[in-house]
Amino acid sequence: MSPPDSDNARWFAEEVLPHDRALRGYLRGSFPAVRDVEDVVQESYLRIWRTRAAQPIRSARGFLFRIAAIWLSTPCAMRRHRPSTHWVVWTACPS
Repeated sequence: MSPPDSDNARWFAEEVLPHDRALRGYLRGSFPAVRDVEDVVQESYLRIWRTRAAQPIRSARGFLFRIAAIWLSTPCAMRRHRPSTHWVVWTACPS
């Protein structure tokens, strides 16, 4: 059973959001080719929120940084975040 939404919101505000600045710095430093860091941050927030609803997360910071790095290493993310010289069809990449 997942915690109520208010508990999730409080957990997110206390355990995830304080790492926002560090996550952005990490992404800019470790993945300089990423054109839209905000997109990666939002995708990471969505994934940590969904995971937290299903199971406890021991280290929000570690999990957040890890899912951002893993997501950027997927083929769909790489297509979205590298300079493109041709049209890309996004429907093949699930969100």
